[in-house]
Amino acid sequence: MKPVTTYILVSSLVAILAISTFALLSLNRFHAAEAEEERENLEKCIRTFRELFAYKGTGFRIVDGKLLAGNYLINGNFELPDKVQEIFGGVATVFQGDTRVSTNVLDDRGLRAVGTKLIGPAYDAIFREGKPYRGETVILKTPYLTAYDPIRDVKGRIIGILFVGVEKSAFLARYSGLRMQLMLTLIGMVASFTILMTLLGKVTRKYEQMNKDQVRFFQTLINTIPSPVYYKDTKGRYLGCNNAFESGAKLARAEIIGKTAYQLWGKEQADQHRQKDLELLETPGAQMYESAVKFADGTLHDMVFNKATFQDKDGSLGGLVGVLLDITERKEAEKEKSLLEAQLHHSRMLELVMVQLGHDLKTPLTPLFALLPLIRELVSDPGLKRMADICSRNAVQIKELTDRTLKLASLSSIVAPSNWEKIQLASAVDGYILDSAQSYASKNVSCKNTIAPEIAVQGVADQLKELFANLISNAVRYSPEHGVILIGAVAAEKTVTISVEDKGIGLAPEHIGRVFDEFFKVDESRHDLAAQGLGLAICKKIVFNHNGRIWAESPGIGMGTTIRFILPRSTI
Repeated sequence: MKPVTTYILVSSLVAILAISTFALLSLNRFHAAEAEEERENLEKCIRTFRELFAYKGTGFRIVDGKLLAGNYLINGNFELPDKVQEIFGGVATVFQGDTRVSTNVLDDRGLRAVGTKLIGPAYDAIFREGKPYRGETVILKTPYLTAYDPIRDVKGRIIGILFVGVEKSAFLARYSGLRMQLMLTLIGMVASFTILMTLLGKVTRKYEQMNKDQVRFFQTLINTIPSPVYYKDTKGRYLGCNNAFESGAKLARAEIIGKTAYQLWGKEQADQHRQKDLELLETPGAQMYESAVKFADGTLHDMVFNKATFQDKDGSLGGLVGVLLDITERKEAEKEKSLLEAQLHHSRMLELVMVQLGHDLKTPLTPLFALLPLIRELVSDPGLKRMADICSRNAVQIKELTDRTLKLASLSSIVAPSNWEKIQLASAVDGYILDSAQSYASKNVSCKNTIAPEIAVQGVADQLKELFANLISNAVRYSPEHGVILIGAVAAEKTVTISVEDKGIGLAPEHIGRVFDEFFKVDESRHDLAAQGLGLAICKKIVFNHNGRIWAESPGIGMGTTIRFILPRSTI
């Protein structure tokens, strides 16, 4: 064999060996990269699966044999497994204990494999060792690359499992195709140089495109999260964020990426959050804290910062990711709830005192009513008779105050809507006016009912009679001689707004919000012993018992007063 031929042959064999070695190494690297990428995809998939449940409800629990996330029922509910499949492909399952209760894994009949059990190494890892499982598993005779995470309740007990996986055949199909291309390339010998380089170029471009697609997908994914999300490198420079973060900052993503908090938010806020970042980076893991944040529009918001570190592909610390939850409204609601609870406690204590006081006052009043008339008859001195009359009148006033106090306390028990009845408002008001005729006739006051006859309300008849009696009596008391009281109503779809209007002494602006308080009297009536200051308080209780509200309107002193209140409308 000629040396040149030998050289060419040896060179060709060396070249073929080099190509084969290079090709095999490239193939192995590609396989390893694909395997690593698949593992990362599974981790992203199972994290997303858990985050989707977190948005449905906080904390997993079992109630009446059913698995719930907060109040979100999981058993037989395929919404989230199918959502994960739609986003990532593959399959997803939720186990209650070791039994599938929500899945898109299909059995050999093509049906969802609900009710089937978990077996194999994943079972041992979860239930015997109490840790997640990652690896290859055969599920219903089909090999899968899988990720299993335990579901724990608030006490830390394992009550179920989250699972995601992809069929191994789907993963190996890409690898097998490339191996076939390599074999064909080797058969082409010297020509394989060109073919191999072409294929490698294609694979590289494909891999780069896949990375670009992943980046776009990741950005799309975090943009769907309504809370602000961002991620930084270890130097505190922003690497990316979602639309919600851009909106809160009033900056475009391009204006944020590459900048630090000091360049964007100012030193005071930046110092606080950078210190927290450094604490987390020093001890990698997760971090949560509350802080007030001033938005770009100048408003101050209470925020919860949830942060966690992430690693680069080489395993080194890459930076941190943060999710911000705005709890401003929740904090305001908690303050309002505390205030309402305090007011309710105060009201209950006052009602107990009123009930006890009412009963205690009735006991000494009983003999007074019997004895005072006898004493008056026994004395002949006119001065003593007047004193006896004064005592009798005061005893009557004390009794009336006691009765109204007990009436107010008795109205604290709300009547269920099921016990309401239909009341034709116009005819009922005619009856209330007739019942009160003696009170307004003494002042030559007229009372006009302008309510349309077809309007009806739902309520307790006795309480509504008491309501109108108090309002008419109150209007008469503060109306001038020959005054006019107007009673009207306006019907809406589900409610009726009723008004009782007088042309009397009116209210000062500072009194409008207080007239429904117990024992409150406006200045002009403070020396009127017949006015106990409980009539409008009783009205307020009655309206509250009917799920309505009541308020007063007045243009000012001497310009009259209108009391308006809302009752549920009857459409039956």
